[in-house]
Amino acid sequence: MEKIIIRGCEGRGDGDHPYLTRWVLFRKKWLAIYFHKFHRSDADDLHDHPWNFISIILWRGYFEQTFTPNGHAFNFKRILPGTIIYRKSTHAHRVILIENKPAYTLVIRFKDKFNWGFYHKGIYLPFRNYFRKFGC
Repeated sequence: MEKIIIRGCEGRGDGDHPYLTRWVLFRKKWLAIYFHKFHRSDADDLHDHPWNFISIILWRGYFEQTFTPNGHAFNFKRILPGTIIYRKSTHAHRVILIENKPAYTLVIRFKDKFNWGFYHKGIYLPFRNYFRKFGC
């Protein structure tokens, strides 16, 4: 089983700290199944994903920060253990851990749809540009 440790970005000051450990349970081009351990909350900038996915919240849960429909403010929603959520690749969000304690999820991701990125100060940056800017 492949294990991937994802870290932060030097330019944000969190490059030495593990963000997420991903165990790859199954992976093909059109489908993959991951077991995730979130070590810490997402950085402040909301992001989307390159694929649609289903997330099954296994332990502790988290808060999810999203944009309001007008895009000028934020919603916060508690995502509880046992919740099954479907997200389109374009769903911008940020995971905020409860009491800074790890959360565990099972993720089923589908075929890549598009390039993904981050919303930094209201401006969308494709992930490569964002990584370049922040030394990721």
